[in-house]
Amino acid sequence: MKKLVFIFCFLLSMESKAQYYYRDSMIKALQNAKDDTSRIVTRGLLAYYYSLNQVDSGMLLANQAIREAQQAHYKYGEFVANRARFFSYNSVSNYNKVLEIALANLSIAKAVENNRMAAMSTALTDLSLIDREMSAYDESLANCRESIRIQEANHDVGWDCWDCRGAYFSLTIIFLQQKKMDSVLFFAQKGFDGMAGSPQSRLALCLAYAILGNTHLAMGHVQTAEGCFRNGIASATKYNTQYLLARLYFNFANLFRKTGRIDSALHYAQASLAICTKYKYANYALDASSVLANIYESQKNSDSALKYVKLMLTSDSIFNQQKVQQFVGLLSDEKQRSVKEQAARQQYKDRIRIYSLLIALVIFSLIAFLLYRNNKQNQKANKVLQLQKEEIEQQRTKAEATLEELKSAQEQLIQSEKMASLGELTAGIAHEIQNPLNFVNNFSEVNKELIAELREEQQKDVRNAAFENNILKDIEQNEEKIGHHGKRAEAIVKAMLLHSNVNTSQKEMVDLNALADEYLRISYHGFRARDKKFNASLETNYDETIGKINIVPQDMGKALINLFNNAFYAVNEKAKFQDNAFEPQVAIKTKKIGDWLEVRIRDNGNGIPRKILDKIFQPFFTTKPTGQGTGLGLSLAYDIITKEHGGQLKVETREGEYAEFIIIL
Repeated sequence: MKKLVFIFCFLLSMESKAQYYYRDSMIKALQNAKDDTSRIVTRGLLAYYYSLNQVDSGMLLANQAIREAQQAHYKYGEFVANRARFFSYNSVSNYNKVLEIALANLSIAKAVENNRMAAMSTALTDLSLIDREMSAYDESLANCRESIRIQEANHDVGWDCWDCRGAYFSLTIIFLQQKKMDSVLFFAQKGFDGMAGSPQSRLALCLAYAILGNTHLAMGHVQTAEGCFRNGIASATKYNTQYLLARLYFNFANLFRKTGRIDSALHYAQASLAICTKYKYANYALDASSVLANIYESQKNSDSALKYVKLMLTSDSIFNQQKVQQFVGLLSDEKQRSVKEQAARQQYKDRIRIYSLLIALVIFSLIAFLLYRNNKQNQKANKVLQLQKEEIEQQRTKAEATLEELKSAQEQLIQSEKMASLGELTAGIAHEIQNPLNFVNNFSEVNKELIAELREEQQKDVRNAAFENNILKDIEQNEEKIGHHGKRAEAIVKAMLLHSNVNTSQKEMVDLNALADEYLRISYHGFRARDKKFNASLETNYDETIGKINIVPQDMGKALINLFNNAFYAVNEKAKFQDNAFEPQVAIKTKKIGDWLEVRIRDNGNGIPRKILDKIFQPFFTTKPTGQGTGLGLSLAYDIITKEHGGQLKVETREGEYAEFIIIL
């Protein structure tokens, strides 16, 4: 008990007085718990409270509750505490842990005794959240509907958690994303009414206001939506649920942006981003940055817009790539485990069938022998034996067919493994990363020798200070080189991950001229940030009749920025060996030709030698010096334009004069 009081005193010192009521009531309930089961559940619910504002504290309490529940063999207490861990990891976007806990909790829920139906419904709701994050909407809908079916069939069961009502909100979010507006308001209101009437839902009532507010905003009910968001912010502030407060601030900012109240939109978007930055909420940081970037762009504030575009791109890359990679790895493991279990069960059934056939064969042989001994029933015995032999043959045929099916399934699994391994470009990575690693190893060895020399000098009676300083300078320079080549190796790995990224973006109608001009400026300023002496003239010629086209803007932006970066690199390299009369120039031109449009990116650099023109779009092929390129930029651009958008990427060049890349869409 002393240890428990110490932990809560420590937590008390970390919060403001405005949030004392709920926390203190939970602590009091914990201290007054009359039995182990009540104490475990109360500790788990308190851990859930901290998962929405202090993740570390929530994890501490959840782990303690899990240990106590396991020692007491109390499955429901373990389930409640494990869900606090679920929301702690969800708050910081650690989706591999989130999915792992959700799957584990579904198994735990099946073993719960008194509150099994409530636990099963809640576990299915949690799984629907993960499926929705993966855009697996059919699976998410199925889990939501099963959760609701369990609730309706067991309405008299005591619900200890508001999340049993969360299934309605999952349906609401899915239908909003699918623009099924006839179903949205019904489920949003039903989930809100169920939560508002439950005393256990105080902490997450702000989430109910957020979802109901977004529903009304999508349907054009601006005043109703604004009221929902204000009530949600008041609730989130009262109970210090920082994770949901960040979401509500973003929702409010989005409403003000849509209704033209820009100052209020900026205030709430920046407030949301501040919370996300403090607590590392990557998913909501992406939303807040997007709102700020759009506002500043509409105000022609290019510096601020660029700042939040970079933050948005960084959050989008880290959040989406990590999320996709984590989900794919975990689901692959789960599917493989399921396939192995099914194969094992089938093999067991086959063994039973074969043993049964063998036993039957022995019995039938004995019967045949007895019938053979009985001359009076010889004819009848022969007929029976013949029928038995035919039946055995049929069973053997079925067993052989089953065995062939198993062999076919095994061959398919082996082929799938081989096909999966084809995507691994291990040889290219090893070749590219070997040089920086060699530099790191070599300079490390040199530093060891220099340190040995320095120690020898320090042990002398008469020390040479100048000599020691020279050694220290050499060591410092070597350390800088080690850091440089280490970052080089890191850049190669990041580039490879970017190249192999599985794209799940959706196409949308985009102004290609505006997109190209934006990335031209971003590339140019990025190059100048690396080289302050670099200057180049930018020439633009946009065909205004193009209008908007259906593309994936993020991916097309990646392709354009790679082409622009190559152009600026080319003119900068040429300028190093020319007199001041040479003026670096990069030009872009768009033109509509019938049902097609053409984008030309031209530089007056040294051009591309004819002998390597057929290699420039190959992964890891580069003409840049070691340490300045990975050879993936043009390959990535080529894949985005040709494979993802069904277009063409060509190049025209004259060595020593120019290079011009042509995109045809």
